[in-house]
Amino acid sequence: MHATPLFVLAFFQYPFPPVQVAPSPPFSASQLYPSLLSQNPIQWIASMPQGIAFAQRTGRPLLFYIPPSRDLQGSVFGVNVSDEFGTFDSNIDDAQNIAFRDPIVRAFAQDRFVPVRLQRTNHTLPMLASAGLPTTYGMFLAAFTPRGDFIGWVSPSDVADPRILARRLSELYRGYRLSLFRTDLRPILENGAATPAELNGALRTISEFMILDADQEVISVLDRRNLDRSVRKQALDTLAVLSTPEAVNTLVSLAGRDRMAAEALNNLTLPAATYMLSIVDVDDPRQVTAVYDAAVKITGVQNPKYGAFWRQADRSARERELARVQAVLKPQAQLWHEAIGVLR
Repeated sequence: MHATPLFVLAFFQYPFPPVQVAPSPPFSASQLYPSLLSQNPIQWIASMPQGIAFAQRTGRPLLFYIPPSRDLQGSVFGVNVSDEFGTFDSNIDDAQNIAFRDPIVRAFAQDRFVPVRLQRTNHTLPMLASAGLPTTYGMFLAAFTPRGDFIGWVSPSDVADPRILARRLSELYRGYRLSLFRTDLRPILENGAATPAELNGALRTISEFMILDADQEVISVLDRRNLDRSVRKQALDTLAVLSTPEAVNTLVSLAGRDRMAAEALNNLTLPAATYMLSIVDVDDPRQVTAVYDAAVKITGVQNPKYGAFWRQADRSARERELARVQAVLKPQAQLWHEAIGVLR
């Protein structure tokens, strides 16, 4: 990503503070992705200043949609603005309108970005040119950080295909959050003198943006001596949100002797819970009880076994009960992967 001085100067009229995401409680999948339940199109913010202010307040990247401007012809400030698509506009318009109603596309645009409609005008065309974006046509998407750095764009034809569009939005968002982690967050986690407030703020941002690449650094925080209790809990909760194999391995290894780690297991994703059941030590009554209890809460399986069962049952009986829960989990995990997993 790189700064674009003219674009930044024109669009972003004030200094850019460090990204700070306000603390928020854990959300369920339905709360995180309410747009999955709707077939409405993406709700584009019409006011560019309003969209930029919201992006800087939340830390989300901006997603500009540049519609066609059939009234623009000739040259504006030396930039040729004649629309190359011509009569092809209507066909792409129809396909893009369908793509913008796709539930996964809409969820990504609404929940991961700040979507803003940016008209091609005499004022904005030179700015698009300064960012290296097309100026002879619209109907494309362009992503920028809250600070004004260019992330990438999606061509009109790719915008018109919901499967390609979802993949491209995922790529743009992952690129943004990885850059955010490397530049703003990892230095805090690696700073041995960081305060509990600073560590908690960085961990909350990692959780909010689901920065999966941060799992090892979050695990390293847990290895610190005399770690503040609130930081420890935030780190464990963050690992549950990330739900990577490394995060699950750490939580499971701690769950038998650490109550906060056991509680964090309740917030794993469905695929992570499936993996959790496959690695649990069935010969460790405390660990298997913590893992099983979490899996039961996540799946809502009927007729669960209680603590006495895991203390008294032999290995074969324990494995059969874990397999029963695993059989309930797997189809749920597959549905989760198809509906929500792509958003990670």
